[in-house]
Amino acid sequence: MNDCSGCHSLKYLRFSRMAADLKIPEAEVSKNLIFNSAKIFEEINTAMPADSADWFGKPPPDLSLMARERGTNYLYSYLHGFYQDKTRPWGVNNLYLASTAMPHVLFYRQGLQKPVYKNEKDGNGNAKMVLAGAEPMIPGSMKPEEYDQYVRDIVNFLDYAAEPIKETRQTMGIFVMLFLLVSLCSRIC
Repeated sequence: MNDCSGCHSLKYLRFSRMAADLKIPEAEVSKNLIFNSAKIFEEINTAMPADSADWFGKPPPDLSLMARERGTNYLYSYLHGFYQDKTRPWGVNNLYLASTAMPHVLFYRQGLQKPVYKNEKDGNGNAKMVLAGAEPMIPGSMKPEEYDQYVRDIVNFLDYAAEPIKETRQTMGIFVMLFLLVSLCSRIC
């Protein structure tokens, strides 16, 4: 919430649902996780004013369904893929979404990375430099393994936010299939 809700919303998730599912007292959610005038029963909207949505060239996307749309592996990679690029407005680019409009808001945790290029031949046999990855340049406040866990936690939360009822649905699906199987067997036998 601290790193993302300043720009992004989770408009398909309510604070109260999140509190109940994650077993966080509503008073704690209200005190520590609501950064605008929202009430506990409202959806999680960004604290960013609507008229400032073009600060990044386009409005920041709602993250409610991002894990379902892009997948958790993509989100994990994306949050690891920022590297220094002085040609970009925010001074960073991303390995997985070139020319991203998002600044690297987690740089103080991860640190800054520099791009790594390699020589490759194109279809005509001409050599050209191609972006191959990124490597640490300036350390952040977290060790690499701590940052990995932090990103895993963010991605897991976004996976939950994309479908809060997923676990219940899957459990119910098993019982429905068993019921249908028993019903079918009782008719056949």
